[in-house]
Order: sequence, then C-alpha cells, then structure tokens
Amino acid sequence: MELDRRYVLETETELRNLYRPPAGRTLTKQLDRLDRHCKRFIGHSPFLCLATSRPDGSADCSPKGDAPGFVQILSDTTIAMPDRPGNNRLDSITN
Repeated sequence: MELDRRYVLETETELRNLYRPPAGRTLTKQLDRLDRHCKRFIGHSPFLCLATSRPDGSADCSPKGDAPGFVQILSDTTIAMPDRPGNNRLDSITN
C-alpha cells in the first residue's frame, strides 16, 4: 500500500496546527493530588483501569473492579486497592 505523503504528519507542531488551541480550563485540569471531587468519584466507583509501564516503555492496562469503596484513599496522593485473584500474570505488580 502506498502512503500519500500529504496525509503524513512528522512533528507535534504539524499535528497541533490542525487543531484549535485548547480552551483555558483544559490546560488547568491536571491535578497533583486528589481533591474532594476526585475522592468522591473514587468512593462511588466500582471499576478502575490500572495502567503501568516497564522501563523499556512497554505498557499494560488492567481492569479492576469490586463494590464501590473497594479503593481506599490513604492520603491526597495515595490510594490502595485489594489484590484479587486474576490471571496470575502479575503484569501490574512487576511493571
């Protein structure tokens, strides 16, 4: 299959030039700790996706679920979840 070079982007600048700049609030949505809204959301959630990566850059994302409240908030920067039997690959723990 032949690629049409007109549709190939090689830099982040080329990509960003195709889109409008992000709106003001989207630039400040990242948090360095859990706020009350995050804590409430986590407390009500029966599901999460745990993403980890290895030093070589390979990544894994594992679904985790249980009754709402299964994730404990230990501090504004730390959560804990129970280890549940799964496929025993240990991907999340060994990454």
